[in-house]
Amino acid sequence: MNFCRLEDIFDCGEKFYAHRDSKGIKEKETLCEHLSLTKKYLMLLLEKKGIEDIVHGIAGNMRLDGSKLSEDYVELISDMFFNAVYLHDTGKINPGFQNRRMENERFRRSREGGGHSLLSALIFIDIYTPVITGRYQGDMKFYMMNILYSFAYQISRHHTYLKSLSGFTDLLEAKKREKSSLACYKPGSADRVNTVHFKKRLERRIARHIDGIEFYILNKLLFSLILACDYYASYEYFNSNAIQDIGIIENVEKLLSIYGQYHVCKGIEKYKADRQHFKEMPINALRSELFMEAERSLLQSMDKGIFYLEAPTGGGKTNISINLALNIIKEDRRYNKIFYIFPFNTLVEQTKETFSEVFGDSLKFTVINSITPIVTKEEEQTDADDGRADYEKSLIDRQFLHYPVVLTTHVNLFNILFGTGREANFALCHLCNSIIILDEIQSYRNIIWNEIILFLDKYSKLLNMKIIIMSATLPRLEEFLDMGQEDKMLSYLIKDRDRFFKAPFFKDRVRLDFQLLEDKEFSLDRLKEFLEEVIAKRGCVGKILFEFIRKSTARDFYNRIKGRDQRVVELTGDDNKFFRNSLLKEIQEARDIIVVATQVVEAGVNIDMDIGFKDISILDSEEQFLGRINRSCTKLGCEAYFFNLDDASKIYGNDVRTQMDLRDTEYQQYLADKDFSGFYKRCIDILKERNSELNKNSINAFISQALELEFLKVQEKMKLITQETFQLYLPYILEDGENTIDGYELWHKYRELCLDGGMEYAQKKVWLSRLSEQMAYFTYTIIAFDAASKDAIRLKCPNSFGSYFYVDEAQRFLTEDKKFDRKEFMNYSGGIFL
Repeated sequence: MNFCRLEDIFDCGEKFYAHRDSKGIKEKETLCEHLSLTKKYLMLLLEKKGIEDIVHGIAGNMRLDGSKLSEDYVELISDMFFNAVYLHDTGKINPGFQNRRMENERFRRSREGGGHSLLSALIFIDIYTPVITGRYQGDMKFYMMNILYSFAYQISRHHTYLKSLSGFTDLLEAKKREKSSLACYKPGSADRVNTVHFKKRLERRIARHIDGIEFYILNKLLFSLILACDYYASYEYFNSNAIQDIGIIENVEKLLSIYGQYHVCKGIEKYKADRQHFKEMPINALRSELFMEAERSLLQSMDKGIFYLEAPTGGGKTNISINLALNIIKEDRRYNKIFYIFPFNTLVEQTKETFSEVFGDSLKFTVINSITPIVTKEEEQTDADDGRADYEKSLIDRQFLHYPVVLTTHVNLFNILFGTGREANFALCHLCNSIIILDEIQSYRNIIWNEIILFLDKYSKLLNMKIIIMSATLPRLEEFLDMGQEDKMLSYLIKDRDRFFKAPFFKDRVRLDFQLLEDKEFSLDRLKEFLEEVIAKRGCVGKILFEFIRKSTARDFYNRIKGRDQRVVELTGDDNKFFRNSLLKEIQEARDIIVVATQVVEAGVNIDMDIGFKDISILDSEEQFLGRINRSCTKLGCEAYFFNLDDASKIYGNDVRTQMDLRDTEYQQYLADKDFSGFYKRCIDILKERNSELNKNSINAFISQALELEFLKVQEKMKLITQETFQLYLPYILEDGENTIDGYELWHKYRELCLDGGMEYAQKKVWLSRLSEQMAYFTYTIIAFDAASKDAIRLKCPNSFGSYFYVDEAQRFLTEDKKFDRKEFMNYSGGIFL
């Protein structure tokens, strides 16, 4: 690559400053010093994350009228890309910036505005315009100018968020007329920039030439690199400390050795040597076969980018995926990070426990969500109060995901892939040459399944990611892709799924009963009566699970049966982490217990029940529910009864899966046979039909938005959660048997911390993250607006601060066992559906 010479842009002997220490302790940093550090960190990321080859590959894949670009074009695109990072702050030569922001004495008489980002973009365009116009003519010239202006837009936005290119040329033209801002630019003006001439063609984006999704990803990657290199360079200046560890896996052999000592892996190795090893526990033999087939298939298809791991509930997907990820790194050393992506925090926590059990302190991994502290006590090497803790480094590690293994949520991943804010884009460059493991992808908003697989396919190819999609109910999303079989970038790791799904240990471990669905007047009273009939038939209670799709219905039924002689407990999404963990432990240890729950039990809840009752919803949920019954596959006489009470479409909105349910005998058979292909084929056909319509929701219209770099529209389209929520804070004194957590004191600390204007930003962020973990015990989520159902709620709750609504008289809205009484709160607050 060829970097531009700074001395051709401005006088490097002149004292242009890039940063200054507001405390006056450090010398001001010159612009040349900052750009030199920017280049240093760019080279670090190119080396550690293989980004030079990735950018060259993306450029090499770009086409003009169906033909790939020649090497000359590819080299120029790559050079413009990397120089956009290097030259991102050249606009700081603006005399107004030097005077107002840097307090540079040489420019104290300057009256220009103090901005620099748009000027940097203008200078960048001016540098490359003669290069392009001197080499190319016609469509090729506009093609390259299109790329140039797009790269310049990323420069112009590096201190704010991405919107769209609409109006960008007008801003450039206005900036170009500010001759005094360009007084220190060596060419003296930006007259080579002719925005008026190019405006109409640029706004059309030359759609017939450029792949919209590829172009979008290339620009997002550039924005992320600019942010990362600028942030790292600024961090080194302000902290006198270089960024060296960006959290990559460098010794996979050591990890494989440790992993091999895990008791599950030891058992599998013994089974490989002796097929009779698990004769007393045949379910483990089947799990071992699943493990071995997945590994074998992976090694035979390393050229693929997306892998489907379809395994029955209880088949050991997490363990299999760890093995797959480590083997990918072993086979191809370009891969050096692992991201586990889950739809629920409970799954995040469950996988964290597995990693702790397997690797202990030998592998640095972290959980990234809203309730996990940035710096845990175990991670701190210094006392946080003695001033020696490096809060800046802790924050930067969190923001840029400087960890070899990251466990996080699907919302966080989609913020990285499609978000428009600066912080959302920090970590995109770290996804290059990484392994992404997506769990339970069917839980993603299926109205955008088409767009999801289109982008995952492109991201895996362009950023050289290996994506493992795993679930017990896996939709065939590749049916959305328009490509020949030979070009498909995906591989099914389990070639004969029926061998496992229809094995008696998985398929027949629970007997399904649909008789209650025939009752058209079914009620909670009838459900209570039927419970007594089942207990009488069994001759004991055992471990019984009820799942409802509404919290209010679950609470109603719980109140009806909680007076029984046997223990009855309630488990919903409103339960805090402490209560949930203690309750799950009780359920696991109990012999006779009745659990009344909501869908929270469907994932990340390790319980093994004897009998189940479920209000029907969507087929995926029915299968996940069955995974909580006879999970060990060692019990006899386990049954699941399905009934119909609440309308699932009111919960799932426009989810196409609600158009079909277990009242249809065909879908009963799908569930009984563990064969979801017919179900998903119908769902995908519906979605294809919707997207083929010539309307604003057309997939072609969406691809055009990506091509036109309509970042906000793409972000809105790719939202996984369309509900708008707010957080209620209900303080009380929580006794956990050993410790006392005072919710009132936590609120006081939170207010004090937020209002502390003297604390450094990074330290405040770290301390707030610690506080949020405990505040979550007293926090409850209320849906303010649901885009799917169009329902909205207005609440009279005047005491708000930060991101919380503080509720006085909290005890009034808690049950005797400290559970949130939503009904009472809504009655009190005047909740109104608008």
